[in-house]
Amino acid sequence: MDTLCPLSISRNNSSPLWKAMSASWSDLRTSIARSIRNGNLAQPLDDIWIPCLGPLRLHLKPKNITTTSLSFSDLLDDTRQWDVTKLPAFFSEEVVPRILSVTCPEPLDNDDCLFWHKSAKHVFETKSAYEMIASPYWDPKHLIWEHIWTLPVPQRIRLFFWLAFKHKLVTNHERCRCFVSNQPLCPICHDTTETSLHVLRNCNTARAVWLLVLPPSMVNNFFQSDPQDWISANLKSHLVVTQWSLPWKVLFASITWQLWKN
Repeated sequence: MDTLCPLSISRNNSSPLWKAMSASWSDLRTSIARSIRNGNLAQPLDDIWIPCLGPLRLHLKPKNITTTSLSFSDLLDDTRQWDVTKLPAFFSEEVVPRILSVTCPEPLDNDDCLFWHKSAKHVFETKSAYEMIASPYWDPKHLIWEHIWTLPVPQRIRLFFWLAFKHKLVTNHERCRCFVSNQPLCPICHDTTETSLHVLRNCNTARAVWLLVLPPSMVNNFFQSDPQDWISANLKSHLVVTQWSLPWKVLFASITWQLWKN
């Protein structure tokens, strides 16, 4: 990794990708830690260099909150050891022992370096970064996400199911709810409000399609559950449709996608 870890990477006239990275930078930065060697490159207040503590700026005593910067030399005594009289003056008492547990910077050592502390090898990994950013939005009660993203279908179908499971499909019901339309009815049957479940299962047209392909053992329960349970149960199914030698979850995903497209 580079030797610098800026507080912001925002730039004028940047690409959409860079703008997306900038928006997530504050989260990503919390997983970039500093290994202290000679102490020349580190920013003691803003870098993360003590495990599980975050930036020391968060632990300044109230009277020091306006402190703009500190160098390691401000925290060491004449013998280049931690100054046990200065540290309590700057930081809360529970933090001082944590600082003292870290080896002091050694002037003759190499430059400080950055590492990604979310991986065992301390090397940046896209997977761990994605998991860190996305984790607040995953619902641990629904392990359906793994089934969606490992489904052996084109990516556009996986994305479609992600939207469907999150109730984000743009149906006529949603358009009316967002005040962009005043026509909530299904454009096919003209009889019922067009919700995602209506389009994908309950509309007479969709129902007729499903009855053509459903294994007899599934018919009774197929039309009963709510949207999330319905998607979850079918994508988790281990059933293989012998007529086409296809896993039911693949057939279900493909038909659902076609019903939505049409």
